[in-house]
Amino acid sequence: MNLIETSRTVVDRIMLKDAPFFVALLNSPDWLRYIGDRNIANVNDACQYLQNSFLRSYEDNGFGYYIVKTTPDRIPIGICGFLKKPNLENPDFGFALLPEYYGRGFAIESCRAILDYGIRAFGFSILDAVITLDNDRSMRLLEKLGFNRCGTIAGDHAGNLLALYRCQIQ
Repeated sequence: MNLIETSRTVVDRIMLKDAPFFVALLNSPDWLRYIGDRNIANVNDACQYLQNSFLRSYEDNGFGYYIVKTTPDRIPIGICGFLKKPNLENPDFGFALLPEYYGRGFAIESCRAILDYGIRAFGFSILDAVITLDNDRSMRLLEKLGFNRCGTIAGDHAGNLLALYRCQIQ
């Protein structure tokens, strides 16, 4: 049974068997440009990364990022979900797709479904999202999802700024 089903996707918990997909996603051009290099060169690296990040978030917080797959063939195309980040007061909402699935409505469809799930399952009333200042595609998606830009924050040790978006759930 899947966590969430939409008309064209299934969204479910990430598992170690998804590691080959994460090698591709974490090395895709936009991931590297907008999110950063996680030094994932192979499936073993991806397994370690998943254990220390997304899978740990399930254990520590009860929520995390979820894998998005197409229906009916179950091809993994992206992720979306929530993380608790130390520099944010509210859970962080994030998403990423493989570039070949851009512009086809998969991101908005799966993100809306996971936002609804987060509200129902975890009682989220305010969510934050952070993105690089030049990531126009993600800014537009966040705005379609009801997020509003509310400032900037320091994003990394070098002091690079990130746009801070916030969604207050009604």
